[in-house]
Amino acid sequence: MSWLEQVAPTIATALLGPLGGLAVTTLSKVLGVDEKDVQGVIDSGKMSAEQIAQIKIAEIEFQKQKIGRAHV
Repeated sequence: MSWLEQVAPTIATALLGPLGGLAVTTLSKVLGVDEKDVQGVIDSGKMSAEQIAQIKIAEIEFQKQKIGRAHV
């Protein structure tokens, strides 16, 4: 998962904490796989450039959501 920590550190951290479900759902959507398959896809490291770009975009959106919740 070290590559995920480099590309999407907020999502990588969230996977291990209370926002893990949201992180898995987010990755599932951007990777186009079932939630149960997210870990396998991440571990395989076999993703297209488009999928990696979508993960980076999801990271930015995830950060926005996290910041929004902090201000509530």
